[in-house]
Amino acid sequence: MRFLFTQFSIVVTAEQHNPTILNPDFLKFREIVPNDFEVSNVLVTAPLSQVAFNNDLIITVETNKMQVVKRLEGERGTNPETVKIAQLYVEALQHVHYEAVGINWLGEFHIEEPVKWIEKRFLSKGRWNDPPYGIQDSGVRMGFNVNGSKCMLNISCNHTPPRIMVSVNYHHDIIKKIPNYDEAVMLISKWEDKYSH
Repeated sequence: MRFLFTQFSIVVTAEQHNPTILNPDFLKFREIVPNDFEVSNVLVTAPLSQVAFNNDLIITVETNKMQVVKRLEGERGTNPETVKIAQLYVEALQHVHYEAVGINWLGEFHIEEPVKWIEKRFLSKGRWNDPPYGIQDSGVRMGFNVNGSKCMLNISCNHTPPRIMVSVNYHHDIIKKIPNYDEAVMLISKWEDKYSH
């Protein structure tokens, strides 16, 4: 049973982001993304804008959040380039009232009987395990405080193909008043602490 990371993302919430400024020219002019990044798709609307690149990186801005998402394939759950892009985006828009930073991972491991795996590890024996009941689906959600962050861990089943899905979110509120971009950048830089946790 080998755990594989499938996604890494940085989310920065704000009182008011402006989705209409997100476009490939803005990202390259402000040197937020390298010039050699090839754009695969662009969507620009008032409530949501998105720029997707051929390297499986997507930047999305909504009125209340900006996220940089990188699809991963393998045992390594890190992508420093994703972190740098999120930091550069925040630094380019220092006037925004940032509210929180989220550092997130998705991953999975393949297992023949995911419901039984969760049941064995997280449920005590009882009538609910046996016929005529029997658990058909299951999931676990846990919250922790980790070095000033709120950590939410979700473990769930997927049946096709059979696997256990894991998502983890480290949420950290930004306390400082405007300008607070520097606190947002500092919190983003703590991703390695979260990864090693």
